[in-house]
Amino acid sequence: MPFPPSILAAWREDSGPRLSDLRVLWNAVLAWRAVRAAMTAAMVVVCAFLAWKATDNQLTQTLFGLDAHDSIRRFLAGTQSRPFAYRVFAPGLIRLARDVLHVPALARAAPAFLAAKVPVICARYGTGRESSCNEIVSYFFVGFWLYLGFLLTMYAMALRLFRGSIILGAATVYLAFALENAIILRGLSHTYDWGTLLFGALFLWCLLAERPLLFTLLMPVACLNKETAVLYAAPFLFAQLGRLPFRRNLALFATQLASFLVVYGAERLYFAANPGTWMEIHLAGQIYLFSEHITLPLLFGLLGAVVLAFYRFPDKHPALRASCIMILPWAVLFLIGAVPREIRDTFELLPLLVLMTMQSLVAFVLPAPEAAPRAR
Repeated sequence: MPFPPSILAAWREDSGPRLSDLRVLWNAVLAWRAVRAAMTAAMVVVCAFLAWKATDNQLTQTLFGLDAHDSIRRFLAGTQSRPFAYRVFAPGLIRLARDVLHVPALARAAPAFLAAKVPVICARYGTGRESSCNEIVSYFFVGFWLYLGFLLTMYAMALRLFRGSIILGAATVYLAFALENAIILRGLSHTYDWGTLLFGALFLWCLLAERPLLFTLLMPVACLNKETAVLYAAPFLFAQLGRLPFRRNLALFATQLASFLVVYGAERLYFAANPGTWMEIHLAGQIYLFSEHITLPLLFGLLGAVVLAFYRFPDKHPALRASCIMILPWAVLFLIGAVPREIRDTFELLPLLVLMTMQSLVAFVLPAPEAAPRAR
């Protein structure tokens, strides 16, 4: 296969190869479509492996599904306690995988290395205590694809932010996986967590790619996964200022709020007879945790992470800056409604924080043209 002119141009007949300018040669190689296609295919494989690993850890290394808040069996039966009963997106996909696609039967008929995973997952998870093996296998299938979608969306956004750099795209994917994995390995994860990550990433992609209609269509589906997805409506409103005519921006924003009210109102009515309440209050426990159990090393570590994420904030992509408007209402809801130490609730912000942190890290290493966002 002949080399493209961009690669041949990196060599000079009068002076031999440009050994002193490896970066030019590297960029020329990456400009070759076959190379980029191969590297993109490799990234998909890597993302699939990480999705498998993350879902395996979620099922076997956490309390997933083994507490009153997250029983797959209760979700599928419609008897889950409120407000968890409102999060019906993942249970609906589990039902589809089990009853329509017949995933459990397909898994047992799969090649040996896949089929052997079924009893291992079910045994380590604790089949029979809260959910059957068929339900667990169906969730593994659903969780894998949701998480794979999350990683691929993070990769696509990194390509937009970093001028198509596959290396920085891969680094973004791994940072997202590493942070999420560190959080769930603290022992707690819920059925709707992977959907929360996916929809958060999709919302940000819509803002970066300027897809306001798609963003609006995603809102009711995301609210079926978790009602707090409505927090992303505020970033939409601010990000579209100057992009869309004001009336259209306001109309789409109002449509998003209306779709949330319809979805959430219908769920409140449908599950009105279920036990529980519309929102659990844990403010007293949170105050005690932050006042008595936050050590100085932990506090300085958290402050360091915040400083890194917000380093050179004016240089961040405008859509990411606008998305930060949701941090304050999220923090209020976290303090009031999250179980103390339940840091998995940060999944709503994790895609945003990963992208901002990557922009900060790139700004430390690369010159301004590569680190700067594509501002408008």
